[in-house]
Amino acid sequence: PARGGSGGAVSSHANGNGSSPSASAAMAAAVRASGLEAVALTRDHKPEDPRECARILAANGRVARLKTGSGLEVGPLRVFLKYSWTPGLAVSRAFGVNPKRV
Repeated sequence: PARGGSGGAVSSHANGNGSSPSASAAMAAAVRASGLEAVALTRDHKPEDPRECARILAANGRVARLKTGSGLEVGPLRVFLKYSWTPGLAVSRAFGVNPKRV
């Protein structure tokens, strides 16, 4: 089956004060080179991240796995509305998804 998705990352280099602002959404990453080493400037927004999970719960969302008809939990953790099985995203932030700002 075909799979699609999108994400985005933005990074800006500021000379002089040592700061490098960056932002990302979904599974996009920004990195910078430090010699021969890649240094992460952003982090993935995944529901299993304790900070992301706390943010989702505070926004009246829910983090859970999908369940089979017999109640077996399957697949990755996903983000749902508190009392619904939607939208069910496997990332905790994404472009164009705003069901009550979860």
